[in-house]
Amino acid sequence: MSGVDVDMLRGEITMQQVLDESRFRTTHGDGDQLRGPCPVHGSTSPHSRAFSVNLREGRSYWHKCKSHGKELELYAAVKDTTVYQAASESGSTGGNVGFSTSILTHLGRRLY
Repeated sequence: MSGVDVDMLRGEITMQQVLDESRFRTTHGDGDQLRGPCPVHGSTSPHSRAFSVNLREGRSYWHKCKSHGKELELYAAVKDTTVYQAASESGSTGGNVGFSTSILTHLGRRLY
């Protein structure tokens, strides 16, 4: 994974950016603690609470599979890859790590 500073990347993206990228929609909660359908596993109920996230702490919990993680772990799960695989792909995509334009704009393409 030469040339990719994963620790810097972890510090640069926010949970809200990952949720926006995954098209997560809140069904319960307010402020920093939100719940809704799991962006990884989906849901058959429009009122699902199978996924929980704390925006302030940048932590998420997937009740269906009992997994948890921070921003990059959630992003990798949504994209069905590993954190390191996503980061290593940045070398071949010009530092994009597979993120959308909105996240790249925030990062300012500062991956080297």
